[in-house]
Amino acid sequence: MRLTIPRERSAASVILVFTGLGALLSVLGLLAWRYATPLGNPVHVGIPPPPPPPMDDGKIGYIYIIDGYTYIDGPHWFPATVWFLVVGTAIAFMTAALLIRTGWRLVHAAPGEPGERWPIVAALSAFGGLFGLAVSIAGRAAQPRIYSVVQSEPRDPQNPYPDSNLIHYDMGPTWVMFTGVGVAAGLIVGSMLLLANLRAAHTDGGAQESTS
Repeated sequence: MRLTIPRERSAASVILVFTGLGALLSVLGLLAWRYATPLGNPVHVGIPPPPPPPMDDGKIGYIYIIDGYTYIDGPHWFPATVWFLVVGTAIAFMTAALLIRTGWRLVHAAPGEPGERWPIVAALSAFGGLFGLAVSIAGRAAQPRIYSVVQSEPRDPQNPYPDSNLIHYDMGPTWVMFTGVGVAAGLIVGSMLLLANLRAAHTDGGAQESTS
């Protein structure tokens, strides 16, 4: 039996699948960068000193005691959000374009028909793993930084050492964790395609043909 699917339709499916996975991984990468990447040195936000006391015998002076720092804000969402979404989706689009250029397509096979089931799963898993590794490398090159202000006297006597409400997790080696999450995401998307009876096929012609 011969199954013929227009080239444009199957090529568009490759682009849709990879850009969708790229957008998903971009969101996961952004969250991983903000909440699970080792933090860089904090950014200390300066605050003005208190006003000087009234003049006394022609002399002006004051004492400003810095007792520590308190965290007030986590890593900024902007421009990190733009970078992750734009760059991640663009990389996924270029990967899909490369696969299309080399002749790979997605075809819909009837239940029970033989076909190449695992190339698309392997491709998506590899893409996800490499994406996660890239997020880990990006986190080392541009570490997230938290923002703090000096904590001066007098403090609140009811709460002299306030706890920070910032959320951050220590996930272990990021190159292992992020790569694993990317592979898992690729496996899930690939398995969903298999359940939808989508198969990978290779063609050199203008139409996709699968013969069984």
